[in-house]
Amino acid sequence: MTAADQMPVVSTGGLGPRPEHSLLEQSRQALARIESEMCQKLKAIASLSVPPGMDDVQWQSTRTAMEAQVKKDGEREKIPYKAVTQLSELYQIYDSLLIDDKTLPALPKENALMLTDDKQSAHEEAEKAIETLLHQASQKNASLKLDLSGILLDSVPDAIQNLSSTLVKLDLSNNNLKSLPESVMSLVNLIHLDLHSNQLTALPDSVGNLVKLKVLNVSGNSLAVLPNGIESCRSLEELIADFNQLTRLPEALGFELLNIRKLSVRSNKLTSLPYSTSHMMSLRFLDVHMNRLGGLPEDLENLMNLEYLDLSSNFNYLVALPESIGSLTSLIELNISYNQITALPDSIGRLEKLQHLNVEGNPLVVPPPRVVAHSVVAIKEYMENRLNAQRGENNRGMKNGHQSWLRKIILGKWVKCGTPRSDVAQALSWQEYRPGDAQDDGTFSSISTPRRRSFFSPLRIFSPRHSSSPLRAFATPRRTPHHVYSPRHV
Repeated sequence: MTAADQMPVVSTGGLGPRPEHSLLEQSRQALARIESEMCQKLKAIASLSVPPGMDDVQWQSTRTAMEAQVKKDGEREKIPYKAVTQLSELYQIYDSLLIDDKTLPALPKENALMLTDDKQSAHEEAEKAIETLLHQASQKNASLKLDLSGILLDSVPDAIQNLSSTLVKLDLSNNNLKSLPESVMSLVNLIHLDLHSNQLTALPDSVGNLVKLKVLNVSGNSLAVLPNGIESCRSLEELIADFNQLTRLPEALGFELLNIRKLSVRSNKLTSLPYSTSHMMSLRFLDVHMNRLGGLPEDLENLMNLEYLDLSSNFNYLVALPESIGSLTSLIELNISYNQITALPDSIGRLEKLQHLNVEGNPLVVPPPRVVAHSVVAIKEYMENRLNAQRGENNRGMKNGHQSWLRKIILGKWVKCGTPRSDVAQALSWQEYRPGDAQDDGTFSSISTPRRRSFFSPLRIFSPRHSSSPLRAFATPRRTPHHVYSPRHV
């Protein structure tokens, strides 16, 4: 009996029965067990030697097929347990949406709207609310907020453009909007725009006119892309686009939105983040949970203020993290659960502020399970030790490389001056060397040889300066220091 068959019915509805906590824990443990068994089987296959009578090419093909079969069997075994964990995550998201809906600010009495199924009545009520705000604006010049959420609006009244000079917050969430009129894009003083839980398939490119906009929430729609015009909203601090159909983000998003602090794009179809994301220097919160993310941009050094990063539930798509993740010096919480990551980057040991690290549901080999099960501190220490060991090897390699480099320079210098390569330590000065000696075949040797006189050399014995020379008596006393360039030097 699978986990799905054991699932008790706690609640009914579109999401299906909700799994109990005990069943959820069993599913997570089962996933971890399956991942561990897969790793052991893959290691065993990798350690096999080439069978007799089979060449390397055939063996490589056979081993690849064996590994693919192990992975296929493992994924098939994980399906019911993954269904339980995913259903639990969906309920968590659903609960958070309900909480958000309950905590929405209540409408003021003069702006209260009657909830009705009549679309025409809803539109009329929206127009009345706008007229009320216009009346308030005529009495005092103050920043106004308009809440038109949850009244089944299928279009926005054109009269809203009359609030362009005073409206700072507009809530159009939980309606039936399929598009936004240009009248909304004319609200140039708008700071907060909430469009979540509608039926929007696209945003107008003129959203860039909202240059003062700081918060934009477009969650729970059917957006496939965000318009390039959003790059002109340079005051934007929060962009929330969860639960859409996004397959990509604008390429220059990070280069333009330098003030953005929160970027949440969970539960979409993103396969990658634009390179410019690594230039969001003010970013503190990044959530790309439940996408198809294959990796992060390589250069993360500029994200020095990032505190929260959620990369969980990208499942088979995310298999590794970049080494530059160790540059996120402000990171406090990192969630990479339920991916296919086998090894954490050693640079994670440099994340001094990291307090929460969730790695469950990954086939981790580095660090080993015993370290992962201990604590975040243990993981950081383990990775830091690996990093220090690697640095030590690199330093030794650099040191040896420096000696080799220096030795080459010294050798090259002496060889150019005529020193034999065989013995640098006993090399003499270049003045004591002469061109190569003649060989038996009449040629000269390629390496110059020292012009040394042996102890019994006739030139040495009959030198006037030699103590035992018969010509010693006729030698002229030397009054100046002998120099190698002196004519008297033999």
